[in-house]
Amino acid sequence: LVKWSWRLEDMQTIIVVPVVAVLLVALIIFLGWPHKIDATRKKIYTPLISKRVRICVISDLHSQSFGKDNERIIRMVNKHKPDLIVFPGDIFTPRGDNESMLALMHALHAYPRVYICGNHDEMLKEKLHDYVIAMRADGVQVLLDDSEVMNIDGQLLEIIGLTDGGPKMDKTVEEVDSLCMTSYYRILLSHRPHHVAFYEQLPVNLIISGHAHGGQWAIPFLRQGLYAPQQGLFPRYTHGIKNLDGRLLYISRGFATGNKFFVRLYNNPELGFIDLLPIKEKR
Repeated sequence: LVKWSWRLEDMQTIIVVPVVAVLLVALIIFLGWPHKIDATRKKIYTPLISKRVRICVISDLHSQSFGKDNERIIRMVNKHKPDLIVFPGDIFTPRGDNESMLALMHALHAYPRVYICGNHDEMLKEKLHDYVIAMRADGVQVLLDDSEVMNIDGQLLEIIGLTDGGPKMDKTVEEVDSLCMTSYYRILLSHRPHHVAFYEQLPVNLIISGHAHGGQWAIPFLRQGLYAPQQGLFPRYTHGIKNLDGRLLYISRGFATGNKFFVRLYNNPELGFIDLLPIKEKR
């Protein structure tokens, strides 16, 4: 009887331990599941700005929708009332519902909009040209290794947009410098954040990027991502603002991962807002 009793206890352990492990993993996944979109706000004070400009950053959608007709994104944008919306790449994908991305941009036509391409957009090849024509017809400013001075409710900004040339930067400092036309507050839109050594040499005030997806999975409470393309494990440039020798690099966590079957954990999609503010308002 004693021997049989030990066998029963062993059987219970064999059953209970895997069940507890499965439940624990399920709980970890549930708690880290991207249940909501984070609206984050950063403030930048500068003497080159005389009135507040709020920039909304929508990055790395990868043709995925959030709510019917992307109504979750549209509702949040309208709530925060930006003065300018920028799309720093990877909005489209070769096999995604790209028409819904054009529809989202159109739904936000009340705001000035600027788009640059990312590595997944570049994969569209000739089809991207059709989307560029459609975006421009809808009033979106598409910057492909180009620059534009924009009047945002009386505040002049110079915005430069770079195409994605791959993991290694394919532009020179001189080429970017040649795109700079004014002494206004200068914003560079460049999809990949890891080109830090290059960005540190540019005559710009703010760089806005995406691509790293917040590190895919993040360590709870620490906001430390686990992996990012071209940066490897525990990457440094996945979110927030980094100071690059006087220039500021803003990295959007974006919305998707580039693979709809790969879920972000402890890393909600991000709708970012950057407030450019006059230095005199800093307390």
